[in-house]
Amino acid sequence: GVVALNLTDCSLGAAGVADLAAAVQACSSGCTLAELSLGGNKLGAAGAVAVAGLLAAAHVLTRLNLTACDLGDEGAATLAAAVPSAKALRSLNLRRNGLSDLACRKFVAIVPGTALTEVSIAANSAEADTLSALEKALTSNAVRGSIADGASSCDLRSKGLGDAAASAVAGLLSSGVELAAIDLRNNNITDAGALVLYEALAPFTGPPIELPVIGNPCAGSAAARRLAGRLAVRALRAARPTDGARIVGNRGLGNEGAEEVAAYLETSPPLSALGLQHNGIGPLGAAAVAAALPRSGALRELLLYSNELGADGAAAIAAALPKAPALTALDVGSNGLGDEGAAVVADSVAVHGSLRELHLDYNGISSQGTGNLAE
Repeated sequence: GVVALNLTDCSLGAAGVADLAAAVQACSSGCTLAELSLGGNKLGAAGAVAVAGLLAAAHVLTRLNLTACDLGDEGAATLAAAVPSAKALRSLNLRRNGLSDLACRKFVAIVPGTALTEVSIAANSAEADTLSALEKALTSNAVRGSIADGASSCDLRSKGLGDAAASAVAGLLSSGVELAAIDLRNNNITDAGALVLYEALAPFTGPPIELPVIGNPCAGSAAARRLAGRLAVRALRAARPTDGARIVGNRGLGNEGAEEVAAYLETSPPLSALGLQHNGIGPLGAAAVAAALPRSGALRELLLYSNELGADGAAAIAAALPKAPALTALDVGSNGLGDEGAAVVADSVAVHGSLRELHLDYNGISSQGTGNLAE
C-alpha cells in the first residue's frame, strides 16, 4: 500500500479531502499511509472536519503537513480535538493558517497526551510565551518517547531548541527521569538554559548522564563549565576508583568545572586515579583541586596535562603534594609552567615520600631550567 502521499497544491478543497478520508476509512484496518502532505490546499474549516475523520482512520500516520490550508481558528479547534486520537502521529505542520494565539495554545495543550515531537505553528499569531510552551511540551514528549521506546538516549541535536527545551529537560531530570544521554548539541540554548540544567542535577547524587551543549550560544561559558563539572561528578560517582583517570578528561571543565570536581573529592569515596587532562583548567581551578587533595588520601595518580595551569597553578598543586602522601604519579605536562613553575613542582616532588613519576614535558622549560631541575 501507499506509505507516503504528497498532494501539495492540488486544489483539493474540502470535498477532495473528504473523498480521501472516505477511501482511508474504507481500508482503515489495512491502511499503510504514514506520511501525508496537504499543504497549499484551501481546506478551510470544512476541510478540517474531513482531515479529522482521516486522522481517526489512518492508524499508522506519523507525519501530516497542513501548511497554508486556510484552516483558521474554527478548523484548528476541530483538528485539536481530533489529534489525540491519532496515536502514531509524531509531526504536524500548521504553518501559515491564520491561527490566533488562542488557537495555537489549543495545540500546546494537547501535546502531552500525544506522541507528537514536532509541531510547527510558525507564521501564525502565536506569541512568544505560546511558542516557548510548545517547545517545552514537545521536548518532554521527545524524551519520554525515547524512554518508552526502550532507548538509552534521546537525540535533540540541531532542532532549533532554546532555553524552554533546556527547562523541559531540567524538569525531567529533577523528577528522576533516567537516560544515559540527552544530546542538545547545535541548538540555541543560552547561559540561562545551561544554568537551569546545572541546577537540576543534584550535586553528589543521581546516575551518570551526558548532556552535551556544544554548538549552543552557552558553549564555553561559565554556566556550561559548571554543568560540565556536575556531569563529570556523576560520571566519577558511577565509576570504579581506577577509572577516574580517563572519564572526566576533555570535558571543557575550565575553572568552574574543576571546582565542582574538587567539591566532590572532599566528600567522595576513595579515588585511586583522577584525570583532568584537556579541560582548560587555569590557576583558580588548580587551587580548588589542590585544596581537595588532603581529603583524597587514596589518590595515587593525578593527571593535569594539557591545561592552562601556568606557574601559579603549578605552585598551588606543588604546595598540596605533601598532604597527598599516597600520590605516586603526577602529570602537569603542556601547562605553560616555564622554568619557574617547573622548579616549584620539582622541589615539592623531591621531598615527597612516594611520588615516583613526574611529567613536565611541553612546558617551555629552557636549557637552564632543565639544568636546574637536574640538580
